[in-house]
Amino acid sequence: MQAGCIHQVNIRVNVHRKLARFAAQHADKFGRIGLILLEGTKAAKRNDLTDDIAGNKVKGIKLADQMKKLFNEA
Repeated sequence: MQAGCIHQVNIRVNVHRKLARFAAQHADKFGRIGLILLEGTKAAKRNDLTDDIAGNKVKGIKLADQMKKLFNEA
């Protein structure tokens, strides 16, 4: 089963934190739950939230700039 969800970084960081919590609780039901940074029409960077380290980093983010920094580290 696959599910996709794309959110813009500048909308609400809270959405990303909720998605990270969802991934921690339900990762066993999905092959991948991730955040994708789009540049134009191409996926530029990806973070797999089923990975505990990436998910925990996203859960701690409170500002859009922190989210951008996380993607730049990926």
